[in-house]
Amino acid sequence: MRQVTLWFLALMAVSGPVQADIVDLELVLAVDVSASIDDAEYDLQISGLADAFLDEAVIGGIEVTGDDGIAVTMFQWSSIHEQAVSIEWTLLKTAADAQAFSERLRTAPRLFKIGGTSIAGAVQFGQSLMALNQYQGRRRIIDVSGDGLSDFTMLLNRVRDRAVQGGVRINGLAILDSIPDLDVYFEDNLIGGPYSFVEVANSFADYPAAIHRKLIREISPDPIAWERPGENLAELP
Repeated sequence: MRQVTLWFLALMAVSGPVQADIVDLELVLAVDVSASIDDAEYDLQISGLADAFLDEAVIGGIEVTGDDGIAVTMFQWSSIHEQAVSIEWTLLKTAADAQAFSERLRTAPRLFKIGGTSIAGAVQFGQSLMALNQYQGRRRIIDVSGDGLSDFTMLLNRVRDRAVQGGVRINGLAILDSIPDLDVYFEDNLIGGPYSFVEVANSFADYPAAIHRKLIREISPDPIAWERPGENLAELP
């Protein structure tokens, strides 16, 4: 991946700047396939994502962006050097676009079955996908799902901070199957940027409902609609 990235950057330097397509949202979906995830749990994640893109509220959020639409990609991650794109960047504007994307998600094979839990590597890879695509989003979000602590928390903190400084928001979906307070860990060490949040799935069986809620929240252009009781969003950075 590093060699491909360097080659791409060199090509861009020779050919000159590329005109980016403006979209309302660039959304990176990062799916955990580390060794702690069995095949049934992977299937729950993939089917949950696929079903979410068929939901009327999700489709409505996409359609309200009008001619701009949203650009979405999905990749799988485990160890520090183990990330691979399952679905390349895809522009979604209509219900038909969302349905086609859902079908591709549903048939996406698992790409890793072993490896650690490098959340830092996932965030860094998500950033590289945004840097090298043809889109420029008014909002840019990396959506990280996982069921474990990062292998290197201090590295994750540094990678998160660099991403946020670059205008990227990071949201987390904490699956609490084996670590009951993983949501707190994600709050402290993963998420960042204005309106960032952690969604919770108490188990893998809860993942489909959790990713559904999360996508509605992320695609919605109006974060005020998601204000929690007692939280003043106007005071957020």
